[in-house]
Amino acid sequence: MILLSTCLAFSAQVTKSAPKGTSDYAILKDATAKYRKSKFVEISIQKSVKSELTGKETKYSGKIFLSSGLFRMENKEPEKSLLVFDGATVWSEQAASSDFPGPPQVTKAKLDKKGKSQVLFATLLTKDPVTKHFQILKESLKGDVAVYEALPLSKDLNVKLLTIKISKKTKLVTEISYQDDIGNLTTMVLGEPSFKNTYDKKLFHYLPPKGSSVNEI
Repeated sequence: MILLSTCLAFSAQVTKSAPKGTSDYAILKDATAKYRKSKFVEISIQKSVKSELTGKETKYSGKIFLSSGLFRMENKEPEKSLLVFDGATVWSEQAASSDFPGPPQVTKAKLDKKGKSQVLFATLLTKDPVTKHFQILKESLKGDVAVYEALPLSKDLNVKLLTIKISKKTKLVTEISYQDDIGNLTTMVLGEPSFKNTYDKKLFHYLPPKGSSVNEI
């Protein structure tokens, strides 16, 4: 990805700088603390991934489920897929296409560099403060939206530039986007979250479907 081009694109969106009194990132801290205090969070999501190389953009629609660093993402469109992080392992399930029916494809991976970027939601919203893993470069306002640009503190994250958008009125995260190290831009627009004190723990436990082969990476 190209950091300079992303920064330029970002700066074009910002209409004014953050006012005095927000240099401690109070909006960011208050909003993310709300997610961490909840035992379980469910959020609808519209996700897009744009390739820096081809310019092609793929869009997804589904839900994410979060709890103390655990993560589950269910995509319904354009095809069914599932991503589960159980605390140690990242499981990915991809449904077979209509042209070639059969069991889903399953991938099992340790939480390595690539896996950490996939479960970025879990770390940012329900486990650790953002500033534990990222350096905030810029805090700006665009109307009622506070926008934060950040760089990872560790090279382990497959992220070059992170952007978080938060509604000042609701103190809810409305969008998270990041560039990976090969130029792809992932943007996740979040619906209104549902905060709950109880949940089905099976959501974060994955067993491959019968008949499926598991590819370990």
